[in-house]
Amino acid sequence: MKSLLIVLMFSTFTFAHEGHDIPGAIPPAPHGGVISEAKHMHHGSHDHDHHEASKREIFFEGRFNNNQIEIYALELDSKTYKTFTTLDNKKFSKFNVKVIDARKKKTLDTDVKLVKKHWTIKITNNRVRRFFVDIHGLYDGAKYKARIQVERK
Repeated sequence: MKSLLIVLMFSTFTFAHEGHDIPGAIPPAPHGGVISEAKHMHHGSHDHDHHEASKREIFFEGRFNNNQIEIYALELDSKTYKTFTTLDNKKFSKFNVKVIDARKKKTLDTDVKLVKKHWTIKITNNRVRRFFVDIHGLYDGAKYKARIQVERK
């Protein structure tokens, strides 16, 4: 009986799984923000090659800077997986952003502006500390969706 207990105490179980094309550790955010991977949505996006779009690793980076949230669209380098490249925002269409007060779960009334290589969202409510930013849009005909949690510093 003692030997059975000893065997059970020191035995470990491991479960193999697959399906992760990107490495466990992603590179740091290039602009110092928070990164969230965008999900490729098959429903409602038929003007592209689904296989090619599924291989693409699209991320969104959000950071709070000077009373505004900055959103950057990024793509993980598919050869080295060590760097991000900032995507051309002009290739996005039907881009929609919703900013939510994370504590009260209320949608904030905001305007999104495209500035060079990122979008900016001016925040006028100084009491909100944490935001959820829901992003939806088409990139090269493929539909992507993401949620980023951004906090004031």
